[in-house]
Amino acid sequence: MFAALALAVVLAAPVPKVPPVDPPKTAPPQLEFLQFDGETTTLHQTIPETVQVERELPVVTIENGQPVTTTRTILVTETRMKSVPVTLKWDLKQVTFATVGGKKLTAKEAGEKLKGGGVCVMARAGQAIEASYLKVLKDDIVIVTRPAPKADPDAVQGVVPPPLPPPPKK
Repeated sequence: MFAALALAVVLAAPVPKVPPVDPPKTAPPQLEFLQFDGETTTLHQTIPETVQVERELPVVTIENGQPVTTTRTILVTETRMKSVPVTLKWDLKQVTFATVGGKKLTAKEAGEKLKGGGVCVMARAGQAIEASYLKVLKDDIVIVTRPAPKADPDAVQGVVPPPLPPPPKK
């Protein structure tokens, strides 16, 4: 009897309203591993790498009415993710540092926080990070905002590089 009454009270209790969340309007920021060592900054980026590898695959053919399994070596193009350390030289006067909690940092303070290396949030060049993304991060994580890159007038736009040549035959 008491259990039924308690259950009725719990079920009849008002449910708190969850405020609506607007979907973000920009792409999410990147989380990167960054190290400060004096004048240089080492960024460990994960980049796609396209490689061609030889694979041995079973092939079933019909000979004299009977299935025959053989293996053939074929060349396959794969895309793999690879962590690559990239040494960057930034003009620290053009880079801003802050914490997710909103505290502005000097380059020296950010360098002390990331001296041994640490995960930071890389804001898109010249863009602020939306609050909906910042909600899921700790308040002491460093946000690095670089200026927007200058356009290179000599760069060729929209050109796809040719595929890799096949490896030499053995």
